[in-house]
Amino acid sequence: MNLYYELTNDGSPGPLPAYLDMSDGDIIRLLQRQIAIGVWRSDLEAGLTFCSAEACRLFGLPETEGPIDFGIASKAIHPEDHDLALELIETSVREKGSYLFVMRVASGDAGQYRFVRVIGRYRDKANGGGEIIGICHEIPAAE
Repeated sequence: MNLYYELTNDGSPGPLPAYLDMSDGDIIRLLQRQIAIGVWRSDLEAGLTFCSAEACRLFGLPETEGPIDFGIASKAIHPEDHDLALELIETSVREKGSYLFVMRVASGDAGQYRFVRVIGRYRDKANGGGEIIGICHEIPAAE
């Protein structure tokens, strides 16, 4: 049973209003102080995915400055969520849209999973190709 997913095609909300005098980087750093946010990028032509240290941690991968092993990351996804996760990526590429998906990811303890929200968006590259960029973070268990 899939937990939650959504496909959107309404594009980016645009730049922050000038009167706020904040950059996108300022916003990300503020959010990262409160929520452990992982950042990732998948180069579609090269077939390579790059992840921040937090994104690697969430999917049980060793931290690296190079591309990750997508096969290992993919195995961390709960079997019932796996195919839909890949389908959302394919659909966002085909429709040049974005998606949000809450999936179960292995926690490291045998048979235990945690909830991870993954948000991705298609982005055109200057050379005419495309890539998917995104963020991910763990959803804390309700206490």
